[in-house]
Amino acid sequence: MRNSLQRIFALAPSTSTSQESGMSSAECQALRQLLLLTQAEAGSWIGNVTERSWQYWESGKRPVPEDVAVKLRSVAKERFEHVDAALLELSTGARPVSVWYQSARDWQWRSAPDEKPWAWKLHNSIAAELCARQAITLVPFDPESFAAWSKGRKPVTADAKGKEHLRWAIEQLPGSGDFQ
Repeated sequence: MRNSLQRIFALAPSTSTSQESGMSSAECQALRQLLLLTQAEAGSWIGNVTERSWQYWESGKRPVPEDVAVKLRSVAKERFEHVDAALLELSTGARPVSVWYQSARDWQWRSAPDEKPWAWKLHNSIAAELCARQAITLVPFDPESFAAWSKGRKPVTADAKGKEHLRWAIEQLPGSGDFQ
């Protein structure tokens, strides 16, 4: 393991770090990709700028502004906190299920009006990591199936929509009585 890490990492002074924020163009790109954001989404949701501005930051043509670096790192930190919390919870022996939202349209079935615009991508980024670790079972969201399942049920508040989606997802799995 040590030799493979040595091939990937080395201690050397950074030459591509933005003087303005301390964030390199590579770090900007890596964090955006970790969060599953396109350059247009990151520009709109994180930087409040055009896709072209974001491209300039990632290419190193312009320094990443401090406020954008802070916000991008903050969203990435939030992601890691969720992953860590989920992994801690998983150590209790629970066998969790999560819903995979394949599009923003699918996410709208669940989202609350005041939710952060990048919440869908953050959710999927967390779910993808936990799935890669074989720690959760993912169920792709199916709007038609969910609509049929929820027909005749008591309407829920915006805050409870996510829990309803999880209840639906659990019932989609064979042997669903084994899941929490």
